[in-house]
Formats: sequence, C-alpha cells, structure tokens
Amino acid sequence: MNKNLSTELEHQLSDALESLSEAFVLYDVDGRLVVCNSQFRDLYGYTEEEAAPGVLMRELIQIDIDKRVLPVNADYQDLDKYIQNRFEYMKGKEGHFDAELEDGRIVRIHDRRTSTGGIVSVQRDVTERIRLEKENLRSKELFEAGFNANGSFCSITVLDSGKFLDVNDSWCEISGYSREDAIGNTANDLNIWGNEYNREKLVKEFKERKKLVGFKTQIKRKDGTICSIILNSKVMEVDGQMCLFLSGQDTTEIREAEIALSESNERLAGFTGASTDWYWEQDENRRFTYLSSKVTSSLGLTSSEYIGHTMEEIYNDSSDPGAQEVNRKFTARESFRDIIMKRVHPLTGESVWLQVSGQPFYDKDGEYRGYRGATTDITEKVSLEEHLQQSQKMEAIGQLTGGVAHDFNNLLAVIQGNSEFLEDVIVEEKPELAKHIHAILRAADRGAELTQSMLAFSRKQDLRPTSFMLDERINSMLGIVGRTLGENIEIDTQFEAGLWPCIADAGKLENAFLNMCINSRDAMVKGGKLTIKLENTTLDNDSFDGNYEPGDYVKMSIEDTGTGIKEEDIPHITEPFFTTKEVGKGTGLGLSMVYGFAMQSKGYFDIKSEVDVGTEVSLYLPRA
Repeated sequence: MNKNLSTELEHQLSDALESLSEAFVLYDVDGRLVVCNSQFRDLYGYTEEEAAPGVLMRELIQIDIDKRVLPVNADYQDLDKYIQNRFEYMKGKEGHFDAELEDGRIVRIHDRRTSTGGIVSVQRDVTERIRLEKENLRSKELFEAGFNANGSFCSITVLDSGKFLDVNDSWCEISGYSREDAIGNTANDLNIWGNEYNREKLVKEFKERKKLVGFKTQIKRKDGTICSIILNSKVMEVDGQMCLFLSGQDTTEIREAEIALSESNERLAGFTGASTDWYWEQDENRRFTYLSSKVTSSLGLTSSEYIGHTMEEIYNDSSDPGAQEVNRKFTARESFRDIIMKRVHPLTGESVWLQVSGQPFYDKDGEYRGYRGATTDITEKVSLEEHLQQSQKMEAIGQLTGGVAHDFNNLLAVIQGNSEFLEDVIVEEKPELAKHIHAILRAADRGAELTQSMLAFSRKQDLRPTSFMLDERINSMLGIVGRTLGENIEIDTQFEAGLWPCIADAGKLENAFLNMCINSRDAMVKGGKLTIKLENTTLDNDSFDGNYEPGDYVKMSIEDTGTGIKEEDIPHITEPFFTTKEVGKGTGLGLSMVYGFAMQSKGYFDIKSEVDVGTEVSLYLPRA
C-alpha cells in the first residue's frame, strides 16, 4: 500500500475515533495498547504519555489503583492473573457489563475479541443515565402504590377516544370488570354508563367546567346492578397524549340515608384540593427522598431543596419539644400522630406551626427503610387560638377594670363631696389648712381621670356618638398638639381628599387623639417626626385577626420615629397599667383607653412597631 495512502487512512481512523462519544481502546494479544481515543483517556484520567501506544494493560491498571478508579470489589492482588483471566473470558465471545467504580461512577463496557487475539473495548459513563432510570422506577412505584392503594376507584382514559389506559383495584372491585377487561376498551364498549343519558350528562358537565368535582351519577356493574357514585376528575398528559383521570366513591348503600354526609364529602374534596398539606418520605438516615410540592406554600423551599437533607440540616433547630419528640419516635422506630412542631420560615423569619404524623416502613425482607408521613400547616389555627386567649384575657381584664372603676368612682364621689364641704368651712375659719383640702381635691380629680380611662378600656364609658368630619376635628387640634409635643418634634399631616364622615363621640375622639400623640412624643426623647394620616379604608374578613365588622372605616394613624416597641410587648400594649416607660413616667392607661374607645365605638385598633425605627398606631372609626 502507498505510504501516503496508509498515513491518510491512519489520520482518518484517528479522526473517526475522536468523533465517537464513547471511549475506545484496542489491546493486542500481549495486552499492549494499540490505539485509544481522548474519550478513553478522559474517562480514566490518563495523560497522553500514560496511555500511549505500546503501554501494557497492567501499567494502566496500576494507574487505576493509584487513582482509586477501580471497579468495586475487583481483585487486583495478582495483575497478571487478572489480565490473563480477562483474555481467557473473551475467547470466542463478547462481554457486556457495567462496572461500578470506587469513585461512584458506573461505566458500561462492551468488550470483543479481535481476530488476532487482542481486545477491542468501547466504554461509556452511564452514571447519570442509571440514576435517572432508578428515579423513574421509583416514581413509577410510588404512583402505582398510591394508585392501587387508593380507597376511591380510579381510572385513566385517553381524552379523545375514551379508551382505558389503567384502572385500580377499587375500580375492578366496584365495577366487577377485571383490569384486562377494561384496558384498551371504552366505557361504552363495557356499557358502564347503563344508558346514554348518564354519559351525556357527564360529558356536558365536563365540557362546561373542564373538570368534575362531586359529580353525582350512576354506573352499571358487570352483573347488571346499578351503582350510585360521586366522581371527581382531572385532565393530565401521559406519554404525550391528553388523558382523563377519574376518581370516585360508591355511595349506593348510603345515598338516601346520608345525603348530608355526601354533601359534606363534596365540600371536603374541595377543601382537600386547596389544602397546604404535603406528604414526605425519609430514608433510614432520615434524609428526605420524596416530598410533595405543596411544602413550598408553607415553608418557602421547594421539594427538591429538601432531597438528600435531614430536617435538622435545613432548619438547624433541635430545641423545639415537638422536634425532640419526633426524634425519639424515629430512634425507637415507632409510629406517631399529630405531633406539633414549630419551625421558622426560612424566607420571612415568621413562626410556622406544623402537625406531623408518620410511620416506619420496611422492604420485602423486613429491613427498616425509613419513614413516610404527612404534615399539616396549622399556623393559622395556632394564631386563632392565641388570639382567642388574648381576647378572653382582655375581656376578663375589662370586666375587672370596669367593676373596680365604678366602685372607685363611688368612693371618689364621697371623698370629693366631703372635701368640697370642708373647703367651704375651713377656708374661712382655718385658712392655713386650705392647701391640704386643695391637695385632696386635686388627687380626687386625678383619680376621676384614671377611672374615666379605666371605663374607656372596659367599654363602659358614656358615649354620645355623632356624625362629623374627622379632618376638621384634627385640624382644629393641631395648635394644641404642636404646643404639647414641643419644638423638637416635626408634625406632618397627610389627609386624603374626599374623606368620608365618621360616627363617634367627638369629645372622646379628641381625648384619644391627644393620648396617641403624647404616647408618640414620649417615645421620641431626642425629637423626631410625627405623621398624622387620615384616609378612607374598607376592611374585609381577612384584614385583621380581631373583632370588627367588615365595612367602610375612616382610618386615623399616628406614626412616630421613636424607640419602637419590642415584639413580645405588643400583645400587652393595650392592657391597663402595662407600660414600656420608666417607673413614674406613665400610668399605662393611654393606649388602653384608645383601644377601649375604638371597640366601644364599633371600630378597630391596630398597632405596628419596630425597635429603633418607630411605631404606627391606627384608629378605625365607622363610616357614618
């Protein structure tokens, strides 16, 4: 052969080998490397010098030993014997096998004996492919387990043709047909609807709503009997074609006797579809292997962000009693139900309360494999319970405060009346005692002011509500407020145009407004800015956790740039005699009076604060 032609063929062969996606290597009968491509060198990390033509297979295996890229459990104590066995194995046959390497990779190897006694080997890294195959198999197993364990009868049909792709065990039990009877046929083929009316009604309902929820109909069993059912549906894509998933319950035996229960089940089906509950699975090391996607709505992280991690690695909090109880159950491999845990939302920093149930599961050989369970977000429930406790506490305090205020007011009336009588006598006969009488009267007046504040909180003060424009009232008081606050506090007003008239006791409103301003002043020791906002607003059922009537309100907000209030103090800020000020700097009745006035006026009170940023106190008065 022409030398130039031979050289050109070698180059073409080299280019062809380099264009392969697989690793390629050729050994002669003596185990010497004849040729390989760069994919082979990259697969095992060889340099061009290490994997040069003429290198013995044993030398490459020694490099593998040094780099720890050997197949798992391979015996390389006697390299010559290993190589000889490999050549003997290849005589007259091809070898196809997967080699799991010590670095975790899996290499698929195809070996073939050459006509001259050597070995040609094509190899590929199939680690990711095998991982995906395992994941797909697991997903299929999870689906099949859930599908067939479902107490509802379920079927999957092609949307256009209506042919059954699959049915679960419950479907077979209720209909009387086997899975083989159903798959490949339609409901019409099996006469499941019994008559055309039932099918037409279902098709019409589905076309109008694109789904079925709590749809009541009847089917005909294989034995000819009629079965009353309730159906739900969902359209989904399977292998590139649109399919219809149907699930339902047999209501034949209880249909007439428990109609109310059926309706409740329909509502429950709707609630379940909108719930934030999620399901999870952990392996024997407590690392998540599966979570349903609804975990994101409660805890912020996607399900994929949990996979491979334990709960402690994600939240790094083992002090919660609920988490400790779950840990004890895991250690003892015991089932548990409705254990309450507290977590912190990783994005918002807010507390999230969870109700967790779980049980251990085992493989077919009885080996412990981990836990499976369900979690419910009960944050709203906990919040409502806390609010109820707070409301009950405030109600009890209000009743006590009102009773004490009335009795104290009666005592003050006696003290004040007798003091005024003595004043008339003593001032003329013993003027040197007049200052003591005046001190008693001043103390009685101060006590009367305190009782009025206490009556305001307990919602037992006398109110004379009228309709008035809030902006006009506040404008008329700005001069007094300015003098009260002092020169080192800037006042800014932001009044919405077209403000609605409100209804309340105007005099008590002015007193509440002054209390709010003075409270803000005391929080701005070194001065600052006080912003008075008036605006129209509409409250609905979701605006606050509190007692108020949804509707239109005129909102007055006092916002300061003071020291702010600690988060743990805010729930107590409206309680009588609770104060964050120093001893002697306040009675703790200012905001409690405002709160009581708002509630008695059928309005609402709200406070927001951040330490070292400021506080905003808002009073909502009903629109007249």
